[in-house]
Amino acid sequence: MNILVVNAGSSSIKFKVFQNIAKHRLNLRLEGQISQIHSKKAQLFIKNNLNNSVNTVYDLKLDASNVYASAIQQICQNPVFTQYEINVVINRVVHGGDEYKDIVLLHARTLKALSKFNELAPLHQPFNLQIAEYFMQLYPKVKHYACFDTAFHQTMPLINRVYAIPWQYEADGVKRYGFHGLSYQYINSRLPVLVDTKIAKGRWIIAHLGSGSSVCGIKNNKSVATSMGFSAAEGLPMATRCGELDPAIPLYLKDKYKLTEAELNEVIYNKSGLLGLSNNISGNMVELVKSKNPQAKFAIEYFSLQVASYISKIATQIGGLDGIIFTGGIGENSAQVRSLVITRLKWLGIHLSKKANNKNKFKIHKKDCPTKVLIVVTNEELAMVHQLLERTSGKKQLCPKE
Repeated sequence: MNILVVNAGSSSIKFKVFQNIAKHRLNLRLEGQISQIHSKKAQLFIKNNLNNSVNTVYDLKLDASNVYASAIQQICQNPVFTQYEINVVINRVVHGGDEYKDIVLLHARTLKALSKFNELAPLHQPFNLQIAEYFMQLYPKVKHYACFDTAFHQTMPLINRVYAIPWQYEADGVKRYGFHGLSYQYINSRLPVLVDTKIAKGRWIIAHLGSGSSVCGIKNNKSVATSMGFSAAEGLPMATRCGELDPAIPLYLKDKYKLTEAELNEVIYNKSGLLGLSNNISGNMVELVKSKNPQAKFAIEYFSLQVASYISKIATQIGGLDGIIFTGGIGENSAQVRSLVITRLKWLGIHLSKKANNKNKFKIHKKDCPTKVLIVVTNEELAMVHQLLERTSGKKQLCPKE
């Protein structure tokens, strides 16, 4: 059985084809990604593991009026992709609210129900559903599923889910949902293998840092607190999303500059974060690190300070700290950001090994440091397959390896 896993983010589309063989063992047959999907530099990368892991890169010209549909067409028409028969499709969907706590079988009614969350994740949800619908039309005879970024955070206690507003609004769904749950689920599932089983059940903070960024506190292998909330714009500053914001600011901006609701959303989701802090140099951390412009340096410092601040806050919510894990594009690859974050946490007795950090080693804390600091490459696609295998077997199991 070949399982296609589709993971559409705010700036890229990742996809993998797994072959499920005996006893839920998986072979990764093909993987790929369309990067910089909103720019003229969009590229399709495909790695075909059947042909001695041949890597192929294609420059793309995407239809600017509908980049996601155009991108999916480019994938599905590629001869490397079309050689595989697809038996199951799993789609990442960012927001599932309180209703969707596990993997769900997709049909037209489900897609319509999920569309009510579009305004809470406008950079993701509409396109997640559009892509799912496209594949349902392309493969009408196979089963299609959705996995949700919000599901992992259903274990958060009420005190960490509500906002200090009248209770009637909480009853109507105005609460903290949290995101990046598939990434956190994968790392949480692998923790017993990565560290001692007892330590794995301790108090961990995972910093998923990338185009979208958040921090999650895990205790006894369950999500207890996270930085993202009602929408995917809360918490840390991101590539173009503002993160934490005084609630009076949007009202002030709307009134003073006569902004429409669409224009205000454009500011919050597409013109802020690292892009806004750097005064439009870039929302890409790689480009900011390369830049000699002091505004770029300021954006990096601000971002790192906010990550450290949220780690400190969430350490309080989970009652201490046994380890920190960096993941995501920035977390896995930026030694500078990791160093700036941990430097801010020295008061907690956390110290990095400069050599290990610069080489992106798995363990980057000093040997005498009581708090572990790790780099773990996330794999949201495997987390999604994991949910499917648990659904079909009816048994809890360790997240499989590729």
